Amino acid sequence: MASKILTSTLFRDDARLQMTAIDHRYHVTVGDQGVHVRRIQFFLYGVGALQVMYAEDVASGEDPEMTASLFNAEAEVMEYGTATAKAVLIYKQMNKIIGYGYQTSADNIVGVLTIRHMDKIARTGTSKSTEERKTITASATNALKPAVMAGMTVGSRVIGRS
Repeated sequence: MASKILTSTLFRDDARLQMTAIDHRYHVTVGDQGVHVRRIQFFLYGVGALQVMYAEDVASGEDPEMTASLFNAEAEVMEYGTATAKAVLIYKQMNKIIGYGYQTSADNIVGVLTIRHMDKIARTGTSKSTEERKTITASATNALKPAVMAGMTVGSRVIGRS
């Protein structure tokens, strides 16, 4: 690959996600496994999609602890499962990521538009304020908290640190 489409620290060195950014054949979907999935999961955690998912579960009467536990299990084995797909759908709905030429609503797939949007947010850090990130990190109970506390970043700042 001559030049990298994705330039954020989180995504730029992942060849699979670079392919996702340019080729529809490389969409990330339920059943995928690998480090590229872990990067997406970490991103979703960092931008607060899991907190929105939790709140939506509470509002709809679903068990939010079960969803959080399922996401944690998926993150542990780097699997794009149903909880990760639900978090992606929420992220896409929050950010109105829809391929209007072929869609009428958001889906749960990480494709060209989605990964490029995620990369932009990971690069610029404009999705959440520093205080919101601190709150997210402080309340984290999932498998990604060690990575956050170790200093992985989403955007230009280290999550959980000033």
